[in-house]
Amino acid sequence: MARIIRHIWPDASENQAIRVARCESGLNPNTINWRDQHANGPGSFGLFQLARVHTWAWTRSPLELLQPWRNARAALRLYRGHGGTFRRAWVHCSRKVGAR
Repeated sequence: MARIIRHIWPDASENQAIRVARCESGLNPNTINWRDQHANGPGSFGLFQLARVHTWAWTRSPLELLQPWRNARAALRLYRGHGGTFRRAWVHCSRKVGAR
């Protein structure tokens, strides 16, 4: 899974992205956390544990986020949409692994 993240993410942030994904899912693309509650429904999905609320414009079904390539691309869009910082979208894990 780290290879997929390295392929998609820019060199300057790929190592931090891998650390965040490892914290969020253990780099398991099939991870689903139904306990996460969001405005448009429960669940966080895949490598970066993305919520449907963050990705509804890019996916038809939250289960698409279990595809590692799609999850890593959506995570990069989310990261860029937050001004190139991990701290807004992945608050807990970015602090835990020292990602900015």
